Formats: sequence, C-alpha cells, structure tokens
Amino acid sequence: MPREERRMEAFRETLEECQLKDIGGNLPETNIKERLDRGVVNEK
Repeated sequence: MPREERRMEAFRETLEECQLKDIGGNLPETNIKERLDRGVVNEK
C-alpha cells in the first residue's frame, strides 16, 4: 500500500474511532479568516 493510502486509511480509522462523521464542504459561515475545505462532527 503506498504511503499516502496508508495515511488516509489511518485518518479514516481515527475518524471512526472518535465517532466523527465527515460533513464535507458544507460548513457554516464563520469569522474564520482561513477557508476550511472539510469538517467533521460527532453526535454531541
């Protein structure tokens, strides 16, 4: 498995372990000056 694939798999496993869901680019408008491409949330 190439290095980048391993890193992405580790990231996906971490999201699952922390019970986080990817909400993609559907982020609310904020006062953050940097643009965020993706976001994750949990039930809380």
